[in-house]
Amino acid sequence: MVNQTPGQPEYEYDWQNPDRKKFEIGRVVSETFKALLGYPVQIFVLTFFGVGIPMMIVSLLPLLIGADQGINLYDPNWIESFDWEGMLALFAGVYLIYILISVVMIGALIHISVKALSRQKVILSEALKTGLRLFFPMLGLMIIYIFGVMVGLLLLIIPGVFIMLGWALAFNIRVVEGGSVTDALSRSWEISKGYKRWLLLAYIIFTVLGAVIGLVFQIPVLFFGNSQTILFEGGSTSFWIANAIATGLTQMVTLALSYVGLTAAYMEVRRVREGLIIESVADIFS
Repeated sequence: MVNQTPGQPEYEYDWQNPDRKKFEIGRVVSETFKALLGYPVQIFVLTFFGVGIPMMIVSLLPLLIGADQGINLYDPNWIESFDWEGMLALFAGVYLIYILISVVMIGALIHISVKALSRQKVILSEALKTGLRLFFPMLGLMIIYIFGVMVGLLLLIIPGVFIMLGWALAFNIRVVEGGSVTDALSRSWEISKGYKRWLLLAYIIFTVLGAVIGLVFQIPVLFFGNSQTILFEGGSTSFWIANAIATGLTQMVTLALSYVGLTAAYMEVRRVREGLIIESVADIFS
């Protein structure tokens, strides 16, 4: 339908224009894997220290409560004699350190993703400098993002999903475009309009891929014991070590897929909405 109003765009609505640019989910997936396979060493090192090691440590914590001997929740003597406060404090401390490290890692991983997607050379030290420089803004974003999504999920789930998708690009925007935390959130909300279904599809694709790869990592663990009953029946130290390694690797792959994929989606949204030349984005780091 052509707009007949003088001085107005030829088409009343953008979707009516047959020459309009379209969001291509296939392009997002393809670019994601090109980035991952183009710089596997840098991404592996970053995610190994950023999420792999912390998750391996967290996965080994059950050994401290005697999980290798089996846990009897119906034994009052075992429950009363265990130092729950100390264990919870240790777990909380490890998890807090993991969160703080992951904030740096996310900024660095987005830096790497932007460089890789822009076909420019990736230098790990530069990516880490970006992650450290943006630590406090990214931490603020993470806190607001998690709080907003959690509140939304409590309101019958759908609002939480809507908030998650509306703010999904905020981390990329803060790293690439700068500005304040609130600027990043509002900008993400604005440019995601009309593209939330594609962002949701990207989430689903990369989550499923991460889950499938995670199952592959878990296969060797089955040779050391049954992960469904090991907590109560007890298991060897070898099982818990193998499980920790598999868990760490799974988290590394899942996080890499998520943030590189989300960066590719961010690039695609800006390409469609604003005519962004992808190869020029990484120039902001020069």
